[in-house]
Order: sequence, then structure tokens, then C-alpha cells
Amino acid sequence: MKNIYILAILLAFLTSCDSGKTVSKEEYNVLNKAINHALQPHGVVVTTSEELNEIAQRYNIHLSNMNEKDSEIINRVVAEKRRYEFALSDTLLEVSSTQDNKYDRIIKLDSLKPVHEKLPSATINSSTLKFLEGYKRISKKSDLNPNGEFLGKLKFERVIFDQSGDKAIVNYLKCKNIDDTICNSYTIRLYKNKNNWYVD
Repeated sequence: MKNIYILAILLAFLTSCDSGKTVSKEEYNVLNKAINHALQPHGVVVTTSEELNEIAQRYNIHLSNMNEKDSEIINRVVAEKRRYEFALSDTLLEVSSTQDNKYDRIIKLDSLKPVHEKLPSATINSSTLKFLEGYKRISKKSDLNPNGEFLGKLKFERVIFDQSGDKAIVNYLKCKNIDDTICNSYTIRLYKNKNNWYVD
């Protein structure tokens, strides 16, 4: 009887650990990829041909034959010049893959089977986040640099993982102003390959 009681407690503990109440390491891995993607629409930063040629000459980049590393260098240098700033909510919003219609099409299209149908809101541990070089996170209006370029405020929902562990989707709001006005909703689809997450 005592053994059965101990086993019941153990099972309850294990179940609570996988209830989705806390943000897992894997969810932070996805969030880092998604946040940086959201800060760089289409994966590039806008620059002039004159500025581009100057950067290419300084870093010995052949513009006609660029690779991923070259693009990262250009993005980093331009970001440092632009003094990009952004805000990010400390709370991941709750999500329901079955009750929220915005996920229906993607779940069916990608044949996703969510690990959790519903996830509660959760607080982000900022120390686990890794932002792109040249991008500065700010928290209030008074922090805005008059010479910087504000990219907007991001508010992410919890990440929905597929049961395979190789696919995920996450929805977020991108607000034009730091006070949560003029916001648009976006969804990012990601896939995992060799332990790394990539935007689909």
C-alpha cells in the first residue's frame, strides 16, 4: 500500500512537470529564433547601395557571391549604425490550439498534433534570451534613443509544439508604438533539424 502511495505521488509530480506551466529550454530555443526573425522582416535590413559597397569593401565581401555569414556581417554592421531598438513583453500570452481559429489552417496544413491543447501565460526569464548584435531592448518610452530606430514592441504567445518534437508554431503581436498601439498579428512556423530550430 505504501509503495502504491509513493508511486501515485511520483506520477502526479511528473505530470505536473509536463503541464506546460513553465517555459522549457526548448521553448526558449524557439523563442530566440522567432524573436530575432520578427526583428528582421524577410531576414534583411534596408541599406543603400553606397553603404552596402562600403561594408563589402571593409569586410572583403563579394556581393555577387555572398553566403550566409556575409549576410550576417552586413546585417550586424547596418544594425549598429541604425541603433535599432525594440521592446518585448515579459509575459508569454496563453494559447489554445483548439479554441483559437487562427491556428486551424496551419495545424491542418502541417498535420500538427499539439503536445498541449492549452498553455497558460508565463513569465519570460530574460537571461535566457539572445538578441541579434546591434539590437537594443528597451522597456519604457523614456529609454528611446532620439537618434535610434524603434522597430516596435513584440508580444509573444506560448509556443505550440508538435508531438514529433520537430515542428512548432508561435503567434505574436508587433506593435508600432511602445504603448501597445497599432498592432498586427503574425504567426511563425519553425522546424527542427539536427537539434537546431529554423524558420520555415
